[in-house]
Amino acid sequence: MVLDDKLMVERMKIEDEERRLKSELERAKRDKMKQLQESMKTQQEVNVKFVQAAAERETKLAEIERERRLRHLAEDEARRKADEVMELEKAAELEKMSEIADMDQMIADARSWRQQQERERQGMVEEERRRYILEVSGGGVEGVEGGGRGRGGRGRGGGAASERSAASEAACSSWSAPDTKFSVNPHLKL
Repeated sequence: MVLDDKLMVERMKIEDEERRLKSELERAKRDKMKQLQESMKTQQEVNVKFVQAAAERETKLAEIERERRLRHLAEDEARRKADEVMELEKAAELEKMSEIADMDQMIADARSWRQQQERERQGMVEEERRRYILEVSGGGVEGVEGGGRGRGGRGRGGGAASERSAASEAACSSWSAPDTKFSVNPHLKL
């Protein structure tokens, strides 16, 4: 009877120890699981933060690249407009120079035309002057010859000489210098 009691007590102790060990093992498993879950949660949070940081970095880099492209486009556009303005200014300058050259040519042509007209006018004046001189010289000779034939130089020839002399004097009085206008005596026969 006493032995049976001892065996029962020992068995109870063994069962209690097994129960305690089992409980500790389960608690250890729960703790391990909890630590693993916390570790996984922490790792997940770290991963999320890393992904967020990477996304923010990519977003910033993309924004920087976008601003860089826009700046380059603006610089290229400004350079293109500056080139267009320079080309327009160059074309305007060339056109102005061409107009000036054309104007200079027109002035030179007009000056040459005036000089040609002046030379022709002077030639006409000189030709008229020669005709006047020849007419006057010829009239004087006839006047002398006619005067010799008439009485006291007052014959018919003398009258013609007097008329020619008067006409020559009138013609000479109407002749002017080469740089002014001239008129021809309508009574003079050329």
